[in-house]
Amino acid sequence: MLTHSRIFVENMLHQIIKVEKLPDEPRASLKERLDLLNEKGYLTPQIRDALHHVRQIGNQATHDSRPFRYSEALLSWEAIYRIVKWYVEVYGPVNFIVPSYQDPSPIMEQSLDVTELELRLKSLEELLKASIQVQGEEPGKTEAAATTEELVDTKLPGFTPIRTLVYKGQELDVPYFLRDAFLLPQRFDKSETFLIRLGGEQQARE
Repeated sequence: MLTHSRIFVENMLHQIIKVEKLPDEPRASLKERLDLLNEKGYLTPQIRDALHHVRQIGNQATHDSRPFRYSEALLSWEAIYRIVKWYVEVYGPVNFIVPSYQDPSPIMEQSLDVTELELRLKSLEELLKASIQVQGEEPGKTEAAATTEELVDTKLPGFTPIRTLVYKGQELDVPYFLRDAFLLPQRFDKSETFLIRLGGEQQARE
């Protein structure tokens, strides 16, 4: 969570720089982008400090092998809330009301496996980057807004797609809970032929 929070604010700052039409060096670090917006007067002290907090703890989580405390994640979570609330109020739709902050309360009986959670976070990052790219290349268009519905992943734990089988123009998502499953040919009619054909399409693994 700490690592992905850092990536999230980095993409957000990149978007703000585009909106404000400021010079942006593609290889600029998060700190350099943060300092640029702060020097130009676009950040309040509270938002600047929140961004620095997410950046610093995210860097630690990326490079430090120590176990991070739940309280550290909560502090970063609250900082993300303040940043997003500020972003929506400054750059978002004027008729949108940001809900009050609430601490996360995970439902343990439906908790996600760490690997599956990483897959979902990765897909959210890709959607965010795609949204930013569309907005930057075609100002004024609203196609990117359609992707916001995809940001809310309502799939139950275990049902996150990890790969897609493609055969004769048809697609089938393989969910996370079947990641290590294998098909026994003797259990299903014609399954052996189907597996051979999938192998020919490079859609099956041994």
